Amino acid sequence: MENQIPTPSGRTKDVVRRHKPDTVERVERNGSTYFEFYCKNNIVLRLHILSDTIIRFRYAFDGDFERDFSYAIDKRFKAKMVNVFF
Repeated sequence: MENQIPTPSGRTKDVVRRHKPDTVERVERNGSTYFEFYCKNNIVLRLHILSDTIIRFRYAFDGDFERDFSYAIDKRFKAKMVNVFF
């Protein structure tokens, strides 16, 4: 994927690469609270539904998600099963 957009920091193209999701090829529900959207260019989008008012959206290359961490969500918070329709 060629990076045509200059970075605000002035870093060169060989240091910074911009990636974006491509066409979604399949969707899987994994567990009771999240969905994964597998894209044609090997990016996986994860939609994690934590409650009826909290949704976390992440993406990773080849589905290799790093350890999940957020300053915004209390460590004691437990995700709830939410009915999802789409």
